[in-house]
Formats: sequence, structure tokens, C-alpha cells
Amino acid sequence: MASTNTTTTQELGIDYSFIAYVLFAVLIGLGAAYYAVKNQKTILAIAIVISSIAIFWFFGSRWFNGFKLKQDMAGGVDRTITWPPQVNYCPDFLSLKVQTSGSTTTYYCVDTMGLTGLTPFTEGSTLTALGTSGATTYNALKLLQTYDATSKSTLKDNLDVYKMTWEGIYDGSSFSGLPIPTPYPATT
Repeated sequence: MASTNTTTTQELGIDYSFIAYVLFAVLIGLGAAYYAVKNQKTILAIAIVISSIAIFWFFGSRWFNGFKLKQDMAGGVDRTITWPPQVNYCPDFLSLKVQTSGSTTTYYCVDTMGLTGLTPFTEGSTLTALGTSGATTYNALKLLQTYDATSKSTLKDNLDVYKMTWEGIYDGSSFSGLPIPTPYPATT
């Protein structure tokens, strides 16, 4: 099952449902322990405290993820993102550049700092992807939706020629077993 990319919107603010959950957990855990100690059942009180911490931690870690309460729980607002996040769409020291033409979106990796063999890219530059016929200098690496054996071999050759590495993907001599990340939405 392919996952879809979702827009990330982080809503900073107080999550009142989480505060209520913590207060409820403290009230139940300490209240039950107090009642046990009052009846001179110290071992039971210790067991209640340990159990309540484990139970409330277990459920709290599933219901609260650092953003607002998930929509399926108590009608909160869903602010979750696709997990795990993908941060290395481009080889090391390259930046993702999005080019939209009509309804077509194309993704490129560009060198904005001049750290690779590619010509440094500035906002006024014209994108010239590796492999563009008739070009003498290149300032971009075009990303594909999928990589077959041929396109992976071409990518490896380009990475070698321009002395680039790709964290977790290509170490300068061979590809890892991980799939090459792509910013294109997943197709089903």
C-alpha cells in the first residue's frame, strides 16, 4: 500500500486535551495510591503507581503525538504528517528545486553553494539538467518518479562524475539497498 504525501501544518499552541489527560492521570494514579496507603496497603499503593504510570504512558503516547489531538480521538484537529518524513530527496549538499509548468511539476536537485562539480545555481539561472543534449555545463539533477536499472546506472555515473554522495543511498562507490527517495506523490 503506497502512502500519500500530505501537507504539513504545525499549529503551535496549547493542547488542552493533553493537559486534561495529564491531570486525569495524576488524579487517578495518586488518588488510588492515597486510598491504598490510607488503608495501610503500601505494596498495593506502589503497584498502583507503577501500573498507572505504565497504562497512562502507553495510551498517552498513542493519542498525543506532539501536535494537536488526532481527529479520530475526541474530535480534535488532525495535524499529522506522512511518517517517516523524507528529508534527503537530493544528494548531499544539493537543494530541492520545484519547477511547475501548467499542471506538470518537475523536481530538480541544484547546487546553490558550489560544493559539487555542478555549476552553482542562482534564482536567475536557467535549469540545465544532467543529460540535456547540447549543453556544456549543468546545474541540476532531474529527479525521476521511479528508478529502474538503467536510470539507476545513469544516476550512479552522474554522481561519480560530479563526485557526489547521497546520505543513506550512495556512498561514492555503491548504492545501499534502500530505495532512492522521490518527492513525487506515490501512485497507487
